[in-house]
Amino acid sequence: MNMNFGFVIAQVQTIKDNINRLLGRVKVTDGTNDAGIIGTPVDALRAAIVDSSGNQINSFTGGTTTANQGTANTAANRWPVYPTDGTNNMPTMDAAERAGFQRITNGTNSPNIIAHNSNIINGTYLLQTAAGIYGWDAALNRWNAIGTDGVTNMNLNVRVRSGANGLYVTPDGAIVAYDETVNSVHSGTSFFIKGYASLTGAGATLDFLFSIPSGTKFVHPYWTYMVESEYTMDIYEGVTTSSDGTPITTYNRNRNSATTSVVTAFSTPTITAAGTLIWSSRVGSGGGIGGSSESHSGFIMKQNTKYVFRFTHVPSGTDYVDFNFGWNELLF
Repeated sequence: MNMNFGFVIAQVQTIKDNINRLLGRVKVTDGTNDAGIIGTPVDALRAAIVDSSGNQINSFTGGTTTANQGTANTAANRWPVYPTDGTNNMPTMDAAERAGFQRITNGTNSPNIIAHNSNIINGTYLLQTAAGIYGWDAALNRWNAIGTDGVTNMNLNVRVRSGANGLYVTPDGAIVAYDETVNSVHSGTSFFIKGYASLTGAGATLDFLFSIPSGTKFVHPYWTYMVESEYTMDIYEGVTTSSDGTPITTYNRNRNSATTSVVTAFSTPTITAAGTLIWSSRVGSGGGIGGSSESHSGFIMKQNTKYVFRFTHVPSGTDYVDFNFGWNELLF
């Protein structure tokens, strides 16, 4: 009997395939190669993910995924990371509208902000905790305990803008009120010139030039003078000179301070234009009765301006004038 074994084999394969379909089995093949049975890692199904050009960009084997994120060499190529507590994302803090806030704490307690005002501690904060009061040091970018810079002791001066008084915070936390001059002396921002001179003949003059620069410091002068006979003292603002004269050494009233004055002072300047007379006084009478004059309120000197304080001897003869010029350099 003749039998077509090829036909029989084909029919058997067809029956087998039909049975497999009924059992839910599917052959994965590219027409030449059959995929393995996904039962063990050796037989695991492998698949490749490619881009539109056929380049593989991702692969996974046996449930493990490996991804190539590319080179994060620009902001556009980076993979963003979101720090979160599961409900809230932490802001990126790269702009004012995405600001972040930090809590200052020892892990249990948070401090209280007790003051924030442009007139307090040069425009920064005072901060109170259970351990004490702290001031913000913008230069060092940290909080320092009142009375210390973290290394050495210091004094913190708090200006009260409503008047000429100040508050002085001592290293032990006490607050003491002083007037402006005492406050400036303590902080090393008060300066002086003290001396005397003789003038001979009616109309003889003695000039003192004060040059006020531009900047952040404002000069508040005060003065006292005493005479043996009769003198006038006039203050001129906006003086023009061909020569400022002989420099005069100025001194800090706090002799422990190394701070120098922004004001430069001179005697016997050569004046080409006197400027504006803004203050005048006359002390004594005739040739034998002296007197004194003083001003503690003064005024705030105009920046980038020269001033002359001029003493004029009224009677004939020779006698002395004793002078004391002082000033405070203030931050507004």
